[in-house]
Amino acid sequence: MARAMRYIIPNLPHHAIQRGNNRQNIFFDKADRAYFLSKLKKLLEKEKVLMGSYCLMTNHVHMLLYPQRRDALITVMKGTAQHYTQYVNRKYKRSGKLWENRYKLHIVDPEYEWVVARYIENNPLRAKMVKKAENYNFSSARFHLLNDGASASDGEVITKDIIQAKRKEYEDFFYDLEAMNKDHIAQVADVIQQEKVLGGEKFIKWVEGKFNACLRIRGKGRPAKKK
Repeated sequence: MARAMRYIIPNLPHHAIQRGNNRQNIFFDKADRAYFLSKLKKLLEKEKVLMGSYCLMTNHVHMLLYPQRRDALITVMKGTAQHYTQYVNRKYKRSGKLWENRYKLHIVDPEYEWVVARYIENNPLRAKMVKKAENYNFSSARFHLLNDGASASDGEVITKDIIQAKRKEYEDFFYDLEAMNKDHIAQVADVIQQEKVLGGEKFIKWVEGKFNACLRIRGKGRPAKKK
């Protein structure tokens, strides 16, 4: 069976999610996460792909990516996964699959990039791993919400400024009660699972016309865009 088409449009935001095979853990200590980020950073620079947000969970990874070329995003995802698998197999003397066969990917309306960034950065909070998203060491939440010395290393990975001097506005948006609303979270999760477009009606129609494909979740509405 032929693989489903990857919908990628250069210079637009794309939300990528890669999970461990059978949802197994992929990170086992801080060194593992640091290695993953180092390889990711090199490939992002080489392929000229910008990153606006990320989160490394125990068994999956979220990234908000902005590729200049269609194949660049694919190269970054494939290359980082391969390098990291080799590292894990050597370090832990294991073999076999580490990742799911296919990572999730969907296009994001630029007007909704804060919605996706907030969803990504709130992952540890929803999983009850931390009491505040900015307390999690391996996400862009510290960089976007605190921008202190401790988050300086995140600035080396975050190469797309999605805040643009609107830190207070992003903070207000981030801590809005909608962020943890179950219906809102379910709407975003549905888009991710089905790899549809997250955005406004005009934007979705434009993308659908570009690919001659249905790329919307029908009958469930859409999350509110950034305020």
